[in-house]
Formats: sequence, C-alpha cells, structure tokens
Amino acid sequence: MRRISHHPDLAVLGLQQSILAGAGIASFVLNGNSWWLANGEVSFLALLLGKREHAQNPLFMPELCLAEDEDYDEALTILTAYQASVTPGEDWSCPKCGAEVPGTFAICWQCS
Repeated sequence: MRRISHHPDLAVLGLQQSILAGAGIASFVLNGNSWWLANGEVSFLALLLGKREHAQNPLFMPELCLAEDEDYDEALTILTAYQASVTPGEDWSCPKCGAEVPGTFAICWQCS
C-alpha cells in the first residue's frame, strides 16, 4: 500500500480513483469517514474537546492509496497528465457576441 494523493474533498479522491481504475490500477480511500468525524460540519473531535472552533487535523485527511506499490510511477503519471489536461485556459472573447468568457468555459455563456 502506498499513498498517491490526499485531499479533504472525497469527490476529488473518488474522481482520481475512477481514473486509476480505468487504467486497471486498484486503489482505495483511507480515512474517508474519520475525516468527517474530526473535521465535519459538527465535529465530533471538537465536541469531545469542548471547543466550538478547531483547526483541521491532518491526521484524519482522506488519502488515496494504491493496492500495489509497483503501480506508483504509472499512477502518478496518469494523475499528473489528467491534472494538466483540466487546467483552465486563458479567458477569451466570443467572436460572435464579444462577451468575455472564463477560460473554464468551452462555449460562450451568452450565445449558447
């Protein structure tokens, strides 16, 4: 078992896990439930300690782990390539209506 990624949002780890599964790489999420107990909306840890506010505890951070250590290099290459492909581009002007469109949009929000 080897950690390949960590993130407080389980949806991000779920997406990464699906990408790796598509490449035939087995992985699992560690600390998925304990993160919410320690850092969720109503923190169990904060209640135990009698605190209203608390810092997020990195010990409970959800982690994406590989089932096989030897898959690490391939998994890292796949996830790095995916991240590079979803990095938003520059903002652009629509040639049809002239509206400024954020780089995260593929089509004009005003014309479509």
